[in-house]
Amino acid sequence: MKIAIITMPWHLGKRSSGMGTGPEALLKAGVVERLRELGHEVVGPWSAELSEAEQKEYGAWHKVGLANRHLAELVYKARSEGYFPLVLESDCTSALGVLAGLQHSSPASRLGMLWFDAHGDANTPETTLSGYIFGMPVAIAAGLCLEHVRLKAGLEGSLAPRNILLLGVRDLDPLEKELVVENGIGMLPGEAVAQLDEKFSGEVERVRDAVEQLYIHVDLDVLDPQYFPAADFPTPHGLEPKQLGQALHSLLADTKVGALGFSALNPEKEQDGKSVASALEVISGALA
Repeated sequence: MKIAIITMPWHLGKRSSGMGTGPEALLKAGVVERLRELGHEVVGPWSAELSEAEQKEYGAWHKVGLANRHLAELVYKARSEGYFPLVLESDCTSALGVLAGLQHSSPASRLGMLWFDAHGDANTPETTLSGYIFGMPVAIAAGLCLEHVRLKAGLEGSLAPRNILLLGVRDLDPLEKELVVENGIGMLPGEAVAQLDEKFSGEVERVRDAVEQLYIHVDLDVLDPQYFPAADFPTPHGLEPKQLGQALHSLLADTKVGALGFSALNPEKEQDGKSVASALEVISGALA
């Protein structure tokens, strides 16, 4: 496979802070070399960067949109040159840039999203208990809130909620869960993912058949904290790296998958290299 490594080092308008240092940690750990050992042709890393003028603008949410617009440009570049985008993201809002890049690469196609995460990330400003924008990217992508952030990122049309599938989710706010159910966003627990059972294959096929392009987003806190302690919001009863890698490997056989992204590694909370090692195991398993 021809793979373009793309990084998003910006987190809430700040560069290389918290989860913004995650992409660099994976690069230093040898993710490019690992992929080449698996036989892939790899280019990059290409980094999404705010211009000096953009860095001086105010508003963290505003700069989330700006940074994602640059990420979208790199995803579009990769697809245009025949490369598969492997995106090393900071937080989950980076999904907006990846989706925008896929949209631009094939404007007439319907997009779907497979969202691996311990959390739903489907809050809106009205439902959130935390106020964190990185708990909202699914809702933003689905057109349920913050239209200005979505448009600033370059995602001009929202995804149909029914074409989004939450996988491995185990922590939803009460009003967030109501929003997910009311809007028809699919949801499966980690057990279905780990076993690759009929529910998993059936729900994935349902989304796949409704779209032309799929984006697979992986918040690494979908893993159990014993394997991935470097999460801002660790949640018990998660997946094992091998299970997640196998699930992703099965999905990547589908030609409709246009990009794969990994987010939420915060090296400031790392413990003895466990999280980075787990992330590399997942990536290797997915692309073996």
